[in-house]
Amino acid sequence: ALFSSRRGADFETFVYVPNALVIDTQAFADIVLPAFARATTGRGERVKAPPVREIDIGVQRELLDAEPSVALGQTQRIGAAIAAVAAKQDFLLDNISNTLAVARDDATTAKHLFVFLGLPGAMLAAMLAAYAGVVLGSAQRRERATLRIRGASRRNLLSMLALRVGCIAAVGALVGMALGYASAATVLGQATLARITVATLAASGMLGAVMGLGATGAALYLTGRRSIDREINEDRAQLWMRPPTWRRWWLDLAGLAAVAVATLAVVAASGFQGVPGSVYVGRAVHLPLGLLVLPIGVWIAGSFFGGRLFALVLERWRGGAGEGPLVLLFQRSLQRRSWALADAAVILALIVALGTSLAVFTASYDGAKAADARYVTGSDLKIAPGAALLRRDRAGDMAAFAVEGVSAIAPVVYALHNTVLRSKRTEEVANVAALDPVAYEKVAPLEDGAFSTGSAHAALGIIAERGDAILVSKDMASFLKARVGDRLLVLLARGSAEQIEIDMEVVGLFDRIPGFPDGADAIINIARYEALVASSTPTFYLARTNDGRGAALNDVVAALRRDPVAGADLVIDTPLTALARDQSSLAALNIAGLLTLNSAYVLAMGTATVAIFVFGLLLQRRREYVTLRALGMQPGAIRTLIGAEAGTVVLAGCAAGVPVGLAMAWFLINVLRPLFVLTPPYVVPFGALGVILGSIAVAAGMTSVAASSLVNRLQATELLRDE
Repeated sequence: ALFSSRRGADFETFVYVPNALVIDTQAFADIVLPAFARATTGRGERVKAPPVREIDIGVQRELLDAEPSVALGQTQRIGAAIAAVAAKQDFLLDNISNTLAVARDDATTAKHLFVFLGLPGAMLAAMLAAYAGVVLGSAQRRERATLRIRGASRRNLLSMLALRVGCIAAVGALVGMALGYASAATVLGQATLARITVATLAASGMLGAVMGLGATGAALYLTGRRSIDREINEDRAQLWMRPPTWRRWWLDLAGLAAVAVATLAVVAASGFQGVPGSVYVGRAVHLPLGLLVLPIGVWIAGSFFGGRLFALVLERWRGGAGEGPLVLLFQRSLQRRSWALADAAVILALIVALGTSLAVFTASYDGAKAADARYVTGSDLKIAPGAALLRRDRAGDMAAFAVEGVSAIAPVVYALHNTVLRSKRTEEVANVAALDPVAYEKVAPLEDGAFSTGSAHAALGIIAERGDAILVSKDMASFLKARVGDRLLVLLARGSAEQIEIDMEVVGLFDRIPGFPDGADAIINIARYEALVASSTPTFYLARTNDGRGAALNDVVAALRRDPVAGADLVIDTPLTALARDQSSLAALNIAGLLTLNSAYVLAMGTATVAIFVFGLLLQRRREYVTLRALGMQPGAIRTLIGAEAGTVVLAGCAAGVPVGLAMAWFLINVLRPLFVLTPPYVVPFGALGVILGSIAVAAGMTSVAASSLVNRLQATELLRDE
């Protein structure tokens, strides 16, 4: 629309005016300004709306820095330069700086959030490195013993360990930075990365490298050093029989109990509520990020507890008398190495839990975005006649919008500050929506809990039956000090020639209703409104379609655009295009790439874990496998044995990891609650979980086949020579 104006305190909201007169600048100066001057000097005259010169200035956004804090400084300098042109003679509405100020704080929150989301990855890298160090340490035991016999001291062994760990960590950090940049370019696009300064990219790369070096390097070194010290100071029996601290002190169970107690305390104190953001008031969203320690606690304690249960089940497993020798050998192997298998299951559980939590988190986040968008729109479609449209329909004239694919339509008369509500105690300007309650109930995603009557159907039913009934928002009722059953004086069509005051009864209260992102303060029946205000026409129409998904929705929009009279002048919003402009920018992020990266990295880590476990079996039990071959066991049977052990570990890791991941996701979703208007749904993407679990199962099968092929090529003479 070409012509619009600002009203009252909502300076950032443009409001269409019904009539506009276009004159040249000279006529404005020669005719309009003198007329207002004469009116203001006349006795008894009061000018309600003096003339205002307004200049709308656009900023070349592509020149702004990608970092919101830097961009904010740029726009503030632009604003200061503009204000200096006519100092103390104007008022600057700096919309872009106001938005960037909130975006700056949102960006800081996003960085903290992603650090917390990345922290489990760093911890998992350390645990995976430690597990690899344990497996490799046992395999290198004979080599270190030989070096000690030949004169190598503890200092020599530690120096060799430090050099080896340093090389591994350095190469891993370089490869990791390259993979990280490639991943970011794939998800965000090279054009987005090109807007980021070299210094910022370098800082991010160094942070990742330091975390990688610190996590994996320290884990590998400490594990290797512990193995060397124990070999020197303790005998072999003590080395393998002494359980770790977490197992001796039941720290896993204690951790779960602590998380449960903390969760109950947080829920009782409404700790997940946070503070919703508002662009209009310049307030950034506040997320309770400190509570993210709870999902990390569930992740670690739950995975270790799952490993403990797995080991206890293996120790108590008793096979039947009629089982074959291969089954008995498999059972005996599991019982003798129950805790070694449990260690591998714990690592897999950590990986699966992380992948599950991020998959559920991503699906729930996307679901919350979709639900919020539909709530903001009010239905599948929000159709508003443009300012240039000459045709003015009544509430009943909806045939033009009933195109194929539309199942229901609800007309709405609504405007900012269009009504004055007056109670016995006070009065206030309000945003009142006049709508068809029966049709609105069919098209809008209503929440029963938002109405004091207990259901949306009951509240709207009263509006439909009684012309003098009004529903008032709880905030407005609190300001007016009005209760259900009180009478209000309602001034309709405020500020127009047809304004009229009527008496209405408050029949219910509500928290919020869909379709009014700037907040409707009250609801009345559109039939009563049209009867009192003859010139009223619907401000917009809410329409529900047979299929609210992307392609079908676009087809309906295209059909509306083909209308020869109104099509070109319709403003049509859908949940695909609508955005609550007052919400935090964090609620509009597209994190679909997060799930893709998550699946890829979970596949890589799961494959690495299974490979370390399987080839660790090969390193530790080469003599056993060769002995079985010498006793007549076929290569296929050995392959089956290795695959069965790997499959058992994978099954245990998945069985423990999935429920732990589901619990982690619950915490993550609740921490994000302040971002959205509606409560985020808990969505379990079974397809994504199937990909994660299936990839680990495939990795187990492939590595088992590869390991069994190596076993079949082992020579007994080489093993005897090693001894």
